[in-house]
Amino acid sequence: MVEAVIRFEINNDSLTLDDIDNCLFEAGFDDAIVSHSGGGTIAIELSRDMTSYDKLVESVVATVMSVIPSAKVIQASSSSWQTSQGRYSNPFKLCNLGNPGVSVTTSRSRSQKKLEYIAEIDDSDIVDIPDDKEMLHPARYFENLFFHKLKAQGLNNKNLNKMLDLSMEQFDDFVKENISVTVTLAKRLEALTGMPCDFWLRAQNKFDNSRK
Repeated sequence: MVEAVIRFEINNDSLTLDDIDNCLFEAGFDDAIVSHSGGGTIAIELSRDMTSYDKLVESVVATVMSVIPSAKVIQASSSSWQTSQGRYSNPFKLCNLGNPGVSVTTSRSRSQKKLEYIAEIDDSDIVDIPDDKEMLHPARYFENLFFHKLKAQGLNNKNLNKMLDLSMEQFDDFVKENISVTVTLAKRLEALTGMPCDFWLRAQNKFDNSRK
């Protein structure tokens, strides 16, 4: 499994955040973390069952540029790809690279780089969740992205209950999607995971809207 964080600059003022997310969703990045920051830049973080960083980055870049032609690579997690688009003549168009596809198994296995990357996001950045998608309850994001990692660090359910200031019953209800994420719980989740409070609230709101 290989993990990468790839940053793009989108030079197209006519594209909204949802337009960008829709393009990425249709291209097969529905399991990736997509963050939007000021200045028209986005970052895509994902894991794939690939043999090398270079192959993963090449494949992701080729796919993104095929659906968003105005996208330009400004940085990738593999040092050999840390480059400005202006120094290269878009070598990806010369490669016959297919979409690596979505692997549910590998997408649930995130390295420590995730929390480090989230900590580096500016306060002005928005961790965005696309509209018009089959939305997951916030508990699924917590379980898939953080729960197993936290347990691997030696934390058990009792520790997590205490850190979230929830009773065992309340924690079980959260995991079973029987309770909603409030502002208070969202702030506790932010303190525990590093994922912004706004992310948890938006996930809950869009989950609720998808059930109407």
